[in-house]
Amino acid sequence: MMIKMLIFFSILATISLLLFVYIGRRLISTSSLSRRARRLAWAGLGTLIALQFMAFNVNRLWPDPDKPTLIKVFPYVGYVAMGFLVLTVLLLLAQDVARLTVHLIHRLHHRFQRKTDGQNPPPANPSRRLFLSNGASLGVLGASGMMTTIGFTEARRRPFVEAVQIPIANLPPSLEGFSIVQFTDLHVGPTIKRSFVEEVVRDINALKPDLIAFTGDLIDGFVPDLRPYLEPLSELKARHGSFFSTGNHEYYWDVESWVAEAERLGFVVLNNRHRIIEHNGARLLVGGVTDYNGGSFSDAHRSDPQKAMAGAPPADLRLLLAHQPRSCFAAAQAGFDLQLSGHTHGGQFIPWNLLVRLQQPYVSGLHRHDKLWVYTSRGTGYWGPPLRLGIPSEITRLTLTRAKATPNV
Repeated sequence: MMIKMLIFFSILATISLLLFVYIGRRLISTSSLSRRARRLAWAGLGTLIALQFMAFNVNRLWPDPDKPTLIKVFPYVGYVAMGFLVLTVLLLLAQDVARLTVHLIHRLHHRFQRKTDGQNPPPANPSRRLFLSNGASLGVLGASGMMTTIGFTEARRRPFVEAVQIPIANLPPSLEGFSIVQFTDLHVGPTIKRSFVEEVVRDINALKPDLIAFTGDLIDGFVPDLRPYLEPLSELKARHGSFFSTGNHEYYWDVESWVAEAERLGFVVLNNRHRIIEHNGARLLVGGVTDYNGGSFSDAHRSDPQKAMAGAPPADLRLLLAHQPRSCFAAAQAGFDLQLSGHTHGGQFIPWNLLVRLQQPYVSGLHRHDKLWVYTSRGTGYWGPPLRLGIPSEITRLTLTRAKATPNV
């Protein structure tokens, strides 16, 4: 575990250094600022990078829940700085691509012009180039600041209730209208506290679900530090109870302690296990698996949908809670009918959602995988920077309904 964390911190430090050099060279070195102003700008950029690094590590370096107020503020400032820097880099990259495209077009045009009339293009005006460069840099900073503000507001707002119908072939009439409320990726910790959890609990209970499913990434921190923020989860109410499967972040913060804490809060933890629910004479199997990568932390936590189904009696519906959508390949082979997942956050902000597709088969919404329905939530909280752009958070109300015809696979 220590080796994994050292590797993680090394990667984080390397990325931070690359961000520092790239942003600095693009926005500071090429500017018309005085030498003193440039030094101050470099120092300010270094401070933002350092705050971002502190946001990642403050809970590990200072796990005491009674931190001084100044230490508690670090994550808020650091994660907002992270969001601002990420957006700045994305805009600068887009600007670089646009500049390169324009440059190539100009070169082709000038080459064609020389061939046709033998004239060379007029020399570039350095003053005009510097003016345009400064204007573009200010535009990037202004756009990043505006997007960070909008993204922060969207991330901190109350999650939407997403209503989804799941058509199941040969569903018994007694399960028609059975409701499952899924929430996931809450990420209580540096910037998500008790008040947010209380809102989520109120909204879930107001839906009066038959069953509550949590599909991983409850926290970012240790149990003693976060227990007060999570206590409202003990007030969740559903006819057949609340069920829990681990996400990758539970493994970063002592998974065994978090499994015990989830049970204390009233969840039934389904780590490669199942429970049978009787509902108006129908039988519902609720299975759960550990995170897709749980086995890299502990052999006992190797994700196994087959094991989650082992020894189960026949059931009218077989439901699997699996944090990562890519568990669907093994879940379909195991014979599950419906898989509920999270992990992706729907990408959290554009264009990050496009990159998520490189790792996961499904990013958000309802999809058909062989004979298995897979629903991937956009997440109820957020991770890292408090930032959501065009991808709102959600609490999902899934309703079972009998399929009118067998869906095409």
